[in-house]
Amino acid sequence: MAKHYSGRHAASEASRALGDELATAREDSVAYVSRHSAAQLADHSSWLRQGIFGLVSLVLIGGTLVFAGLSKSITLVVDGHGRTMSTYDAQVADVLQDAKVSIKADDLVTPLRSQPVSAGAVVTVTHARPITITIDGQSTTKMVAALTVQEAMQQLGLSDYAVAASRSSRIAPTGATLLVSSPKAITIAVDGTVHDVITTAVTAKEAVQQAGIALADTDQLAPSAAAGVTAGMAITVTRVSSAIISEKREVPFVVTKQPNPDQYIGINSTLTPGVNGQSQFIVLIDSTNGVQTSRKDISSAVLVAPV
Repeated sequence: MAKHYSGRHAASEASRALGDELATAREDSVAYVSRHSAAQLADHSSWLRQGIFGLVSLVLIGGTLVFAGLSKSITLVVDGHGRTMSTYDAQVADVLQDAKVSIKADDLVTPLRSQPVSAGAVVTVTHARPITITIDGQSTTKMVAALTVQEAMQQLGLSDYAVAASRSSRIAPTGATLLVSSPKAITIAVDGTVHDVITTAVTAKEAVQQAGIALADTDQLAPSAAAGVTAGMAITVTRVSSAIISEKREVPFVVTKQPNPDQYIGINSTLTPGVNGQSQFIVLIDSTNGVQTSRKDISSAVLVAPV
């Protein structure tokens, strides 16, 4: 049965009914929105996670590429021994520290330790070693960052000086002792002539050879060949030579006397004439400055026997 309302009561009932309908509609709307918002939020969350993962991956890959790009290949040479290495270091000092190469005050490092390192760079380290130098009898010891005698002489400012060692000889890490000579005025007497010479030779023999004077193994020097050169020294060369020659000599016949009872006393007669023979002799001859000082027969052979 239908209900009819009138007056304020009817209006109140209508208002209440409208409110209920609005409340129901609002609840339905909230439920709908809730259901759809949860689904959308799940979708948005999945998209957000994928985006963040992609971004992080991109950052990691980019960082790795950038880090790898910072690596450089260089050559490290320590006391003449080189090796190629990869490094991220920016300065020479960092490269040496990572390579565990110790450096002391007298060591030579090129480029300087404070210099930057670029791809393809060559870093050279030469450790200093003690060099004892004797110059004209005066000795001193210095730390020199050199691998050869030549490098040591250059660093010491003695390139024009003579040294009693091969300039290409390597110097051990424990060091070396070098006999060095400064330029000096000397005289050399040889073959009847006296030569005035300026020499940096260390020994008398070297001084004579540097002057262009040939020496035979048998020649003699005064002072001795090993004597150290001093300013004003007078060196005398004595030519001593030996020669072996072959010569022929006559061999006299032997006279045999026989008594003749039919001959008067005091009168001699030749029964058979004698004939000299001939021998070949090998002779050793010694000479000093071209003058023969001795000769000695080494052997002989009879060519023709005397009769």
